[in-house]
Amino acid sequence: MRNIHDEWQQKRIMDNHAWLLRLDGLIGQMIKDHEYEYAISMVQVCGDFAWRNHPGIFASHRLENQLRKIAESVLPSLNTELPETVGNKDTSKNVIHIMTEAHPVGGSTRLVSGWINNDSSVSHSIVLTAQCVTPVPELLLDAVKLSGGQIYQIDDTPRSKLDSVLHLRSLVSKASLIVLHIHPHDPLALLALQYWTRRPLTVFMNHADHLFWLGAGIADHYLVFRDSGYQICVDRRGIPADRCSVLPIPVHDNSIQILQNEAKKKLGLPEDSILCLTVGFSYKFFTTENNRHLVDIIMPVFEHNKKLRLIAIGPSNEGRWTEGYEQSDGRIQAIGECSCIDLYLAASDIFLMPMPIHSSTAALEAGIQGLPILVYTDPVLCGTVFDANSPGLCKSVITTTTFSEYRESLTRLTDDEVFRRELGAKTQNVVNQYHAKSAWLECLHSALASAKQSVAENDKVDDEPQCQPEDRQLIEIQRGILGRPAFMLARHCDSMPLFKKLYLWWRYFQPLKSFVTKYSIIEITLLLLPPKKILLLRVTFERNTFFRRLFLK
Repeated sequence: MRNIHDEWQQKRIMDNHAWLLRLDGLIGQMIKDHEYEYAISMVQVCGDFAWRNHPGIFASHRLENQLRKIAESVLPSLNTELPETVGNKDTSKNVIHIMTEAHPVGGSTRLVSGWINNDSSVSHSIVLTAQCVTPVPELLLDAVKLSGGQIYQIDDTPRSKLDSVLHLRSLVSKASLIVLHIHPHDPLALLALQYWTRRPLTVFMNHADHLFWLGAGIADHYLVFRDSGYQICVDRRGIPADRCSVLPIPVHDNSIQILQNEAKKKLGLPEDSILCLTVGFSYKFFTTENNRHLVDIIMPVFEHNKKLRLIAIGPSNEGRWTEGYEQSDGRIQAIGECSCIDLYLAASDIFLMPMPIHSSTAALEAGIQGLPILVYTDPVLCGTVFDANSPGLCKSVITTTTFSEYRESLTRLTDDEVFRRELGAKTQNVVNQYHAKSAWLECLHSALASAKQSVAENDKVDDEPQCQPEDRQLIEIQRGILGRPAFMLARHCDSMPLFKKLYLWWRYFQPLKSFVTKYSIIEITLLLLPPKKILLLRVTFERNTFFRRLFLK
């Protein structure tokens, strides 16, 4: 029998899906009225909403079709004459990576830098469509410079969205390979690649395999980093199996040149302490209806072993983390975001996978340093995109499905040094086998060979919402993500006159009582702010508990 909580999840999914359908009609009308700039903005709003508020689907053929209509209507009327050269480079081996923005922390940026560093025989350039005021991370600057490429920012000059599409089209015109690493809601590259004869080979890196995203059908080939992501692509995004390949996350063994006891000393830790490390954005540790906080689960083990320490990189020292710090006499610490974690990896003995959302890149980087990895996965979600199933990882990590089993495994890892070191060595071997440079390059060449045989098609994906275990999990974890529609309207519709934004908010957003009730004044205030202020507020909201709770649905 379905319980009340299951019914709430299903209703939320259906409400989210209904909102997408409602805005799809608005986008269609804007296209008919030749308001293409506004239509692109509303596609962004829909995509942004859908990945933050799961609608029971992982792709939408309706939105993809609207993008094709925009491209068909606009691109022929613009000056689409493409330049003969891109700089003075040998474009026969010129790879261009298109990113929305590059964060100084997080796995997506390290994925791109790892790709460039591993594939050193060709020139790599990066085009950023919405970097805004965030500095480009040094690891990307260094990787691109070493390869002989360049970094371009589409938003370095104020441009309309249509002008940005054309500029992007010209920048990538002479690439031998285009790789999309875009955010789930970014339509600019998808428009730029439409209606283009003899287009360079285009592959889509599915770095957000557990979320809704735009782009199903535009690329020649799709790269996924694990089998569960492959299955979602085929079953829920409507992409043919022969147009998908598994390309593991590239992990570079930078051979940290510091001994463990020296690293612990630098961090102010006792030499005989046993350090656990966990790394992930703060939202990856949000509690759900079925999950307790990581601090609650491990606290009994910390009470049993006074040598045990935990450093959490990503979450700020607030909420349950502050309580854990006090209860453990300072042995549990959340230190916020950190762009370089080498010192912490060198000092660590055990890696604890974040829960309920895992951090695959961070876990692999820990594994290649010889750290054993402990994972908790809800038994209902085993084998899905919410399980730790990157290639080879499931062969070496300790995966538990109950909290008591998790505590028992952590206790054994802390008490049995021989077992801990043996498991760490096994994990290191497995990660090297699947994710180190030579193995990764072999997978890349195989995937690109398959891509050359692929033909991009406008795939028809099923737009009917489902309520599978992964759908329910997304609804749960997205309670902790800033996903109010008015925020997205304010952020993406910067070219729209204020009166039109207010009208759209009143006509399409305000009637949805599940989304807006007592926060109407706050939402109207958001509509009055310029986009750069909105981006700064987004960072504040997502890092500050008070504001985050204020804006949760």
